[in-house]
Amino acid sequence: MTAARALMDVLANKYPESLGHGFITNAPWIFGAFWRMLKPFIDPHTMSKISFVKNEKLKEYIDDESILEEFGGTGIYKREKDPLILFSTMKANKKAQNQSTEGSCFGADLS
Repeated sequence: MTAARALMDVLANKYPESLGHGFITNAPWIFGAFWRMLKPFIDPHTMSKISFVKNEKLKEYIDDESILEEFGGTGIYKREKDPLILFSTMKANKKAQNQSTEGSCFGADLS
């Protein structure tokens, strides 16, 4: 609960009025309990911007092509690179670079 309160504080104070409208759809039943605990910490103005809707209701607010197929629209999400693979590759490259410069100063061979 402390983490949720801290998160709400950061969002409210560091990113005020950055939410146009939030739609929550297909939430699991356990989310209801979590939402009831979180709700008292959310500003009433922000609460007025959050709606629980069924997939078919999304089309009243959002263009069909902007809604992903899994939510009843025609939009398709294509991710160019998997962020986890990209991160792993970056980490491996950095590790290889560090190993190749051991015993040298700024990449120059000191032997």
